[in-house]
This record gives sequence, C-alpha cells and structure tokens, in this order.
Amino acid sequence: MGKGDGDKDRGNHSVKPYTVMVMRHAGSHLIKPLMRRLTGQALYSPKGDDALIRDPSGKVVVFLRDPRDRAVSGYRYKAGRRGQDVSDVGLARFLSRKPKGGITPIEFMQAWGQRWNNYPGAMVMRFEDLVRDAAERKAQVDRLAGYVGCGDPADAIAYAFETSRTFTGRYSSWPEWFGPLATKAWHDGGGARAVKAMGYK
Repeated sequence: MGKGDGDKDRGNHSVKPYTVMVMRHAGSHLIKPLMRRLTGQALYSPKGDDALIRDPSGKVVVFLRDPRDRAVSGYRYKAGRRGQDVSDVGLARFLSRKPKGGITPIEFMQAWGQRWNNYPGAMVMRFEDLVRDAAERKAQVDRLAGYVGCGDPADAIAYAFETSRTFTGRYSSWPEWFGPLATKAWHDGGGARAVKAMGYK
C-alpha cells in the first residue's frame, strides 16, 4: 500500500526524536510542517505497509482523519493524476481494489487505526479540528506544542497553512461523493470497522 510515495522523512528512524503517524491524503500536508516548525527536528513517519509493522521512536503524534474523507481524498488525487473523471463508479472501484498480495484501502485503514488510534503514550490529533476554525486550530496546536515541549504555536500555524497545498484546495466531504455504488463498496468492504478503528462514528 504505497511505499513509494517519496516521503523524505524516511531513513534511520532510531535517531529521530519524533514520530508522526499520518496516512497520505489524511492531512500530512498540515501536520508535518507543523511538527517540523515546532521542533526544528527531523521526523520519522513510516508509510504504507511500514506503518503497520515499524516501531516508533521518541515522542509519537498520531494524526487521524475520518477514513471516508481520507478515501475520497485519495481517490480524487489518483483520478486527477490519471486524467480520469471522478464518479461513483470510479470511487467504488477504488475502494474495492486489492493490489497483488495486498489489502484494500478500507482494510488498510482499519489495520492502521487498530494499531495507532489509542497508541500508548502518543498524542492524538484530528484533521477536522485543525480545519474547523481558527480558535480550535490554535487550541490544538497549543496542545501539540505542549506535548513536544518546544516551538511557537502561532508561527507554526502561519507557516503550515501558508505553505501547505492540497490537491484542489477544497477539503473532501464524503457525503458529497458516496453514491449508491461507493456506499455499497464501503459497506461490503468493512467500512464500518475502519470508522470504528479510527475512533469516528
């Protein structure tokens, strides 16, 4: 599930004082700049299958996003890169695809959530809290700065939100994308278990 995404935070994670657990298309464009700006340190952030087997180092921040929105965001990105039209049919196929020897996106999110949601000693944040409004964003980044023990929250917010980019600039809202086919694929693929594993309803 996506080891080759070009993440520059890889390497010898044993020397990294901070670990960030965040899936691609789940808000990594916000949480990583925030963490780097606050700490001034290199981050360990395992991707794909590595996230299910590698052990973290240092202080651990787990960043969650509603798996339904994360699925839509991933689909929009891949469809756009391939010049495909986004549709209910396409989203249903995306949710059901199973790479050779791999697992579906829904199964991956369930396994990821089971390992990292409520991980002992980690600080857990949610994408939705960072994008809800300025007051909640400040409260969450203040909390993050307290956990890592360093950094200027206001500076980190300005840096992350001024430099980050999303695929279209508009956050995914899954009810706008889940038609009857995608809804069935989500249900049949165990989507409810993924939502529960991530701590959503």
